[in-house]
Amino acid sequence: MEQGVYESFKKGSDQEIRSLYQSYSVSFVNYISKAFKCDQMLARDIYPEAFSIVYFNIRNGKLTPPLKSSIQTYLNSTGWNLYHRRHLDKYQRDKLPLEDIDTEPETKSMVDEILMQKERGQHVRSLLEKIGEPCKNILVQIYIHESGYKDLSATMNVPEATLRKRKFDCLAKMRKLMDELKLEL
Repeated sequence: MEQGVYESFKKGSDQEIRSLYQSYSVSFVNYISKAFKCDQMLARDIYPEAFSIVYFNIRNGKLTPPLKSSIQTYLNSTGWNLYHRRHLDKYQRDKLPLEDIDTEPETKSMVDEILMQKERGQHVRSLLEKIGEPCKNILVQIYIHESGYKDLSATMNVPEATLRKRKFDCLAKMRKLMDELKLEL
């Protein structure tokens, strides 16, 4: 296990974290684009969130040594799951034949799910208000309005790479706030 890398994640300075962020990005993008035969831009879109998840799992003690795999492997598998959830699961659901779709789900579980979604939505709205602008605007545009980086960078007059970095920083800020408030979504 890369003990030095793990320690950098756990207690590293912002400069060390940025350096790790950059050092893992090329391998991650190559892995995702090859695994899913997708455009590298799509893989780059997922990278900040995957890195953030692994980073906070280490910082919060959810991922501790001795690890069975390298941090790069955890990062790649996190990206694989994110890509799969965002792009393939939706595609597969859209392709189900009508007879395979349960048309009469249990009412109680539906109500519980709706209430849980509303509660999560209220937490997310509250967190967005607390992190403030420009983070709120960036995250809303990317995740709610599903704006692409190219369109958003033109609208905000900011380079795409800067926008990706800001998104990563905003997600980190939001996760830190979630930890402080002891929220889980």
